[in-house]
Amino acid sequence: MKRNSKEHIFIILLIACILIQFIHAFANAQPPSKRGKTNIKPYKEELKRARKGDVAAMLTLAAVYRGQMLDSDQQKDYKNALKWYQKALASNPTPEQLFEIKLNLFRLYFTGGYGIEQDLTDAKTYLAEATALNPLPLISEYQPNLHLAEFFNLYHRAQAGDKSAAVLAAMMAFRYHIDYRTAIHLLQLAADDPDAAYLKERYEAEMLRYRQNGHMYLERSALLPLLRRYAQQGSMLAKTEFAYEVLQPSQYVGPRLKSEEVNAFMSDMKQWKASYAVEMQLKALCLLTYYQTGNERIFTLQKIAAINAGLPSEELKFAQPFIKELRQFEQKASTVEGLAELQQTHQLTGFNIDLQAWNHHFNGEVKQLLSQKAELEKPIVAQLVGNANVENYRVQLQRKAIETLEQATSPRRLIAFYDEIKKNTWLQSIRPSLLSQAEAQLSQLGVDQTNMLFFYAQSTIEETKFTSLAEGQQVVSRLLAQLPQPQPVPSHLSKVERLAREQQNRKIATEQARLISFAKVKIIRDLLGEAPTVEQIERAKFTIFYDPWLQPEGEQMFFYYTSNSPNWFSGEVKRGNLFYYYKVTRIGTSDRFRLEIQVVANNKSNLVFNSIIKTTHSADGTIEVDIMGSRMTGYAWDISENDYLTCIFRPNQPTLDLQPFGYVARCVDRNHGYTPDFPRQKVDPNDFSERNAIRSAVRAFILEYHNALRPI
Repeated sequence: MKRNSKEHIFIILLIACILIQFIHAFANAQPPSKRGKTNIKPYKEELKRARKGDVAAMLTLAAVYRGQMLDSDQQKDYKNALKWYQKALASNPTPEQLFEIKLNLFRLYFTGGYGIEQDLTDAKTYLAEATALNPLPLISEYQPNLHLAEFFNLYHRAQAGDKSAAVLAAMMAFRYHIDYRTAIHLLQLAADDPDAAYLKERYEAEMLRYRQNGHMYLERSALLPLLRRYAQQGSMLAKTEFAYEVLQPSQYVGPRLKSEEVNAFMSDMKQWKASYAVEMQLKALCLLTYYQTGNERIFTLQKIAAINAGLPSEELKFAQPFIKELRQFEQKASTVEGLAELQQTHQLTGFNIDLQAWNHHFNGEVKQLLSQKAELEKPIVAQLVGNANVENYRVQLQRKAIETLEQATSPRRLIAFYDEIKKNTWLQSIRPSLLSQAEAQLSQLGVDQTNMLFFYAQSTIEETKFTSLAEGQQVVSRLLAQLPQPQPVPSHLSKVERLAREQQNRKIATEQARLISFAKVKIIRDLLGEAPTVEQIERAKFTIFYDPWLQPEGEQMFFYYTSNSPNWFSGEVKRGNLFYYYKVTRIGTSDRFRLEIQVVANNKSNLVFNSIIKTTHSADGTIEVDIMGSRMTGYAWDISENDYLTCIFRPNQPTLDLQPFGYVARCVDRNHGYTPDFPRQKVDPNDFSERNAIRSAVRAFILEYHNALRPI
């Protein structure tokens, strides 16, 4: 008959209960007095060699009789194990064999049973002799370091009620393979301690696993849930081991721990009270660094270094890389430049260093200097780099202040620095002559107390990039309000005083007018640039030509843009008794221009030529200007790409090379009234711009190829 699922569950639970009872019974039982029956049939050869005095064979037989710590009682025979260890001891063993003998004699006499009596006196003797040969420390990154020589001291303290000693002695009993029952008994003495509870459950689980399949250590699928559970219950051993285990990517395939979760596990670190708490705090901090970045990591490294001083050097080997990292960080952070680099590489927060501005001495801006000083004086900086490095920054800032003053080459920046020195005690403390240095630099720029405000206003306008007319008006209005204003001239003043007041008012008015004019031109140039396109000029015409506030400078700038800018320019050429006026406008942003030539005759202006100009630039600076031929046919101009005049403008040659093509070659008319070479001369021999090349070509075209123009 088949059993249903409920019966299966019942059977499984029953077996589990029996196993648990077996484990507890095994753990709490007294050491057995009976010897087990050890099967040594597989070791006949070793037995023969042992009888002939072979120490290695003796040790093999002794180990077989002693059995593993978690082997069943039936497999252990301590009496025969003791016999072979004693024979080996008397057979001139090597130092390594001698250590093995004495260590196992300690284990046998401490545990007792299986055919021998427990003898703690002999056990202490053999332990002392073994550890004198080899201390055999167990050094761990996540558990307390164990030193076997301290076993009996911890063992007796545990018996007297010391729970921390009980945990450490139990760890030794288990990890040095001394005795499982002793380990469990010691942990029961500290049953209410989270570390003891964790170790007890783990050792019991590992004993059960060993009995089932011969493998002692838990698989990670079983270990990690156990660690997490006891970490949540407050076990510092479980917390540090769990943090360590999940750092092993090749062994752990579960979800990674987040920094916040690890920090939560370790948040009660300062409350750890066990005798090994300081050591575990150090190890927990080292593990925390793997989960941390930025300020948090640096603060943890500082805590590691602080704990470092209070522990034996043997305990600190694993911490040395972290302490070295901190020392390198502090050394790098000894300069502002180094701190700026660390801010990026270590993702430091809470302050900001503008390294580019620092390296350029803040371009002479005193406000930026003081702002950086405030950043470096924030408490977070001292917490990260230490007071010694903060003092280094103070020295660097003093040097930087002098360099920033030297970099303040514009009146506005220099005046701002000068005003700040007068009220800033830190700047005054750097160098008594700093104010005099600023005054000397101002004097070199022609700035004194009488014109300082006007210079400041003009320099402010120069360094402002205006993006709209309204913004420009607001800035100018604000600056004018800060300037001296003309004062009334009361009638009761003497003639000399009135004249002086009137003269001062005229000077102020002149300066204001000059400043406003300068500001208007600057605003227009910022809005349109130095070389606006034809389309941009036409769109801005209504504003710059007609806006009342911009006049007369707006009108003047409009005529500049339409007469002498790179994309729109004009000129005149006199030939005989006639004056020819031309206008050149670039087509979009291309290398082609529209050319219009008009002549004034009988008080009338007539369009005599309407064509296209094409330019070609060479790497050596040569500019080739092609003026296309054009004829009036009916009501339109017929522009020919096959009939043109090429004018070659070379930078190292004072004249043009002219090469006519098509019908233009038949339009030569040298009856211009100038010397023969004049038409080929450059308009401005010192100007190598495209604009001058076109001006020169148009003049040569009008003077020497006059017949290409439409007759009046």
